Amino acid sequence: MANRTTIHKLRPCSLPYGQLLLCKSAVLPSEVGNALQSYLPKSAKPPTFGGAYYWVRGPEGLGTRVLKRLALEQGVVIKSGDIYFYQDSPPLNFFRLGYSSIATGRIRLGIQRVAKIIDELICSERL
Repeated sequence: MANRTTIHKLRPCSLPYGQLLLCKSAVLPSEVGNALQSYLPKSAKPPTFGGAYYWVRGPEGLGTRVLKRLALEQGVVIKSGDIYFYQDSPPLNFFRLGYSSIATGRIRLGIQRVAKIIDELICSERL
């Protein structure tokens, strides 16, 4: 029942669910990639194996758990990447940026907000 409800919320047009996801996925990675290139250059490569998120590498010294909290306060949801590394001391400057459930028109603004937060965090650590 929950899946059926989700599908109906995601499907604003008459396309079958699978085709809707294929169409949506074909556009969004490039939107995210363009925005990342504008605001966080060289931080990520386009996904090559499918999926619905980008892995983003922040500058050395960035704590993505703090970034995650501050981004959420600005209305942007990211996942800190350290939990995905299987090692005792995982890197703390990686995060996942999902794009499968966000409106295309909001992507650029969200990435711009994340970039601004990163700049503020890095600058405050250097002072």
